[in-house]
Amino acid sequence: AGDINGRIDEYKHLGEYRKLVHEMNELMQAIDNPIKDTANILLAMSNNDYEAKFNNEYQGIHFVR
Repeated sequence: AGDINGRIDEYKHLGEYRKLVHEMNELMQAIDNPIKDTANILLAMSNNDYEAKFNNEYQGIHFVR
């Protein structure tokens, strides 16, 4: 529980189900990336490094550049 690194092998599936699996994998990646970036920034801050920045641009309600 709590491990969001796993992905479904979309090539084991066919047709519309493959498309659904692909979209689910993309969703999981979209969730995982900002969490990892945030964790890295918090780790840097815990080491008194306040210069750390996000590696990617995220859009939406918590838009960050």
